Amino acid sequence: SMEDHEDAVSTLAATVHKKTDGNVFYVLLFLRSLAEEELLQYNFGTMRWHWDDEAVKAKLVTQNVATVLVDLLRSSVSESSQNALKVAACLGTSFSPSVVALALGEQDDVSSLSDTGSLDSSYVDELEEAGLLERESDEVLRFAHDQIQLSSLDLIPENHRISFKSKLGGILMKKMDRDRLDDHLFEVVSLRNSCTDAVPGDERVPMAKMNLRAGMKAAENGSFDMAKDYFKAGRELLGDAGWKDEPDMTIQLYSEGANASFVCGDFDTMRGLIDKVLARDISIEAKLRCYDIKMRALTAASDWAP
Repeated sequence: SMEDHEDAVSTLAATVHKKTDGNVFYVLLFLRSLAEEELLQYNFGTMRWHWDDEAVKAKLVTQNVATVLVDLLRSSVSESSQNALKVAACLGTSFSPSVVALALGEQDDVSSLSDTGSLDSSYVDELEEAGLLERESDEVLRFAHDQIQLSSLDLIPENHRISFKSKLGGILMKKMDRDRLDDHLFEVVSLRNSCTDAVPGDERVPMAKMNLRAGMKAAENGSFDMAKDYFKAGRELLGDAGWKDEPDMTIQLYSEGANASFVCGDFDTMRGLIDKVLARDISIEAKLRCYDIKMRALTAASDWAP
């Protein structure tokens, strides 16, 4: 019991509160960390908790919340579960454990993500028991706190994080069938887009098609800001060579990008994209979409100047 040494408890409470701002999650995290490092121990002889105030203060001064949680993950979670956390953190606050398994395959070494096999789902039980993950449904898990997701990302070396996300997106794109990919389209394409410069030459056209597909789906859902980003990524993947090698897709990426920009109120980008299409030596039919967008923009602005 701590009731008979309230002054000492008050000192501990004040120290922890100062570092955690009273956030319940952070308080529990620090107390767990103190116990695991034996800075906070229960003595069954005296039937009391014991701690060293100076050691606790030193720890709280030298380590912030994120550092403590990352250290806890590294020390108390198995290596395979850490690797699962890295992949899951890239997928969002909620994720499908089967998608994590699909990405990692038979190897849980995230430095060499595998294209075959599946991951033992025992990591789910471990992470649920540790209070790091919660179950939304049979097919969906979520991080118990947003800081856990952020710290799981921190398990990936910062200088490898972008390439890791891009590689993860590429593997999922190859391994998912069309229906499953459609269910996770935004997450997978966004991951692959993390480093478009690293996309090999023979994958740039298929990847541009995926961005066009994602952009159209986002626009259908009314998410035009997101759609605009996907169309832009598609244009960048094709480059100027797209006008010659993939003219239809390039025109669509520019035209739909102009429409998304118009809806978002980004008229400068809209005008730039429309002008590039209208300046090309292509058929009138290919330019109709841009003419339509331009007319709607002029009408909206009550500006009928040519």
